[in-house]
Amino acid sequence: MTKTISNHLIFGLPILILLFLVALVNSPWFALQPEQLSYGVTLDLLVTIPFIYFLIIRKRNIPKISIISVFIVCLIIASFLIPQEHQSLLSAIKTYGLPIAEFAILGYLALSTRKIIQQFKHQKNATPDFYTAISMACKAALPKRIATLFATEISVMYYAFFAWKKRPLQKNEYSYSEKNTIIVLLYVVIFLILFETFVVHLLLMTWNETFAWILMALSIYTAIQFFALARSLPKRPIHIDVHERKLHLIYGIFNRTSIDINDIKDIEQSTKMLPADKSIIQFSPLGNLDNHNIIIHLHNKNILYKIYGLQKRYTSIAVYVDDKDRFVEDIRQLMT
Repeated sequence: MTKTISNHLIFGLPILILLFLVALVNSPWFALQPEQLSYGVTLDLLVTIPFIYFLIIRKRNIPKISIISVFIVCLIIASFLIPQEHQSLLSAIKTYGLPIAEFAILGYLALSTRKIIQQFKHQKNATPDFYTAISMACKAALPKRIATLFATEISVMYYAFFAWKKRPLQKNEYSYSEKNTIIVLLYVVIFLILFETFVVHLLLMTWNETFAWILMALSIYTAIQFFALARSLPKRPIHIDVHERKLHLIYGIFNRTSIDINDIKDIEQSTKMLPADKSIIQFSPLGNLDNHNIIIHLHNKNILYKIYGLQKRYTSIAVYVDDKDRFVEDIRQLMT
């Protein structure tokens, strides 16, 4: 009971102040002195509410960085609440305060990610992995959906431009891109995206320059995503956690799923065409363009997590593993 009251207090008091400010802006008193009251409402939204939130959580097990999330939410609310002609103070805060908040979040995430990777290194049989670390750091600091998007975007930039060091396989890890042609296929896709973007861009420039440049920017970013995927494949191998009895299927920074060994009904080596009814799904995000040589059947439905937090349920999944014989043997040994 006490915990429930305490949890309501965390958001209750700031929300109460917010409701008061909304009522004030829509009251006759605001129309009498809009300029002065706009300054007061702006300061209450962007200073008072975050400060009260900080006082409430300062001794709780809640990340202090969440204050910046509250600040950004209040900033968005202020943009809609305060009349456009009285947003001079708000505009100044957006110009100078918002970049500071963004750098603070990035700095916090960088430190948290480094700390998590160090913790991984000190764990027995644990492998430091940037994507896992940045995902954990984002989830600790940001709302769930925003955290997933943030972690994905940072990971795309990291694997595309910074992760150049070769990563050797550890015990109970299995590659899936060395004997497969998937990386070559991804580079072909990237080339086609850039080539077609250039051609379409020239055609659209005669019709609408703004739309042409927007389409080019989106296409270039899509190419960067595929490039990050190609470079993340050898750095994020499939692995088995023997102690937790979990199989972690990973496909770069795009797809992932964790399977309880006890939930595996059968595992077979197969390259057969997958059924049209989707009773067996392809683990690769490229679908039938990619290969598979193993099919895993489960007793119960499981969840496949895709890029940007998208999900798909399955009971049978087709996956490609370079050393399929060792992989199947290791799984069957754990099953028995």
